Amino acid sequence: MRENPADSRNRFKSRALLVGLLVLEAMIRAPAFTQGGFVSHDVAGILYSAMVFHDGGLPYVDTVELKAPGSFYLAWAFAGPDGRDIAKFQVIANLWAMCGTCLVFTMMTRARGILAGTVAGLVYTLQQPWLDSMDANYVTWANTLQVGAFAAVWRSPEAGASVRARAWLCAGLLAAAAALCRRQASFILIPLVWCAVVMPAGAACLPGLRRRRLVGLVLGGVAPFLAVFVHYASHGEGGAFVRAYGFNEWGWSYISAAGRGGSTLLEGCLATTFFLALPLGLVAPAAAGGLGRARRWGPLVVWLVSMVAAAWIGGRLYKGYFALTLAPAAMLSGAATATLVRSWRRGVRPGRLGRALALAVTMTVGVLSLRSGLLLEEVRAARHLPRDAGARRIASHVAAHTTPEDTIWVWGWHLWDLYPLAGRLAGSSIYKSLGVLTPANDDNWRSGARPLRFMESARSERLLRELRASRPRYIVLGSTVPHREFKALREHLRRAYARDRRVRVGRVEIWRLRDTRPAR
Repeated sequence: MRENPADSRNRFKSRALLVGLLVLEAMIRAPAFTQGGFVSHDVAGILYSAMVFHDGGLPYVDTVELKAPGSFYLAWAFAGPDGRDIAKFQVIANLWAMCGTCLVFTMMTRARGILAGTVAGLVYTLQQPWLDSMDANYVTWANTLQVGAFAAVWRSPEAGASVRARAWLCAGLLAAAAALCRRQASFILIPLVWCAVVMPAGAACLPGLRRRRLVGLVLGGVAPFLAVFVHYASHGEGGAFVRAYGFNEWGWSYISAAGRGGSTLLEGCLATTFFLALPLGLVAPAAAGGLGRARRWGPLVVWLVSMVAAAWIGGRLYKGYFALTLAPAAMLSGAATATLVRSWRRGVRPGRLGRALALAVTMTVGVLSLRSGLLLEEVRAARHLPRDAGARRIASHVAAHTTPEDTIWVWGWHLWDLYPLAGRLAGSSIYKSLGVLTPANDDNWRSGARPLRFMESARSERLLRELRASRPRYIVLGSTVPHREFKALREHLRRAYARDRRVRVGRVEIWRLRDTRPAR
């Protein structure tokens, strides 16, 4: 059967536009491809867990850990042979993030046409590098997975909703993989279940179809968790994974210690408006032109609301939390814009008040677009600057005066980079101290944290026991941590260690173990 020339032209235009969007995003993300340092020091925790895997250990068993394990496995696979190549990990993470642009553009182009796909793709391209900071953090890996899960099963009413059974298996698998990278990404199950239950199957919903869809989601969702469980169970620690992922004491205390600020509802609304101003601004004028009557976009609305709710958990409302909300927001903005333009082409005109409102909001969208560009340029400029220069100096010194079998220990979020940079494991299972030796951080998206204070507990006693037993070659203390309040640690340092002043980085204290081994 001969192909329609119009369809061929549209396919060519859509592919050309997608390539253009990817080129634009690659240019935006250029600093992440060339400046291979740490942005968020949380990524050092990811690489450290990969180092633990490489050494034959298990996070949650050999370390006190809060985060979900999916990113640990990704670092183990992609961050070099020993799991600590931050430059390589950053490049792969940013390429992975660009896959989300392909999915958003393709979904909306198929659902609503080239205009909708272009608007959605452009909003996503301009906003996502700002929200994920062009970083290899947990949310970067989870986001594209949850977008892929939704893309596997969502179909617009115009295209029909016939989805093969294996697509629901794939959606469940991707959703579970996203949840393994970041627990809040598990909220993608809400719109997936909505699609399974509400979305029709062609002309009529066949008996038992909803049940088969839900079974496919469950079976697909079990597979990634089962794979991780089997890995831990093969070391006799299957229960450790279950407890750490689902019943993590550290995680629950982190969530309950919400960030400072006013009402969670008010702060959540303000943060959502701030971080999603551009896509929400595009939805508003188009909604006045008729999107509110288009109930077919229900799955996208459910997806957006679910991810906003996930971003609000804990009340901290950090910028990166809203990266999971952008795909549905961008797609709604594309759908809304296409709906408005098509209604105008059909001769449907809003009233005088509607036109005035549309004009005002359109002007606002222009301002928001300029604001988005400025925020993006700020992130690009910051991304060009290495944030780990001091840690690299210390790591170089530590690596030169230790052997690979030696251990070290650091206290301070900005010092976590030392573990992968120096290639040395920690001398304690407590390699991260925030929320363990000190209360959980109480900052939020617009308020700084209070000064840290030491919190004596069973874990601080455990740390001392492990440090005395392992005798780390170096102990490095950050300038913002309350190490002077930890009297027992200071006494241990005075007895067994000596200050090493050959490297000076701010007010960081570097302590070297006193022993008889010749200096290298």
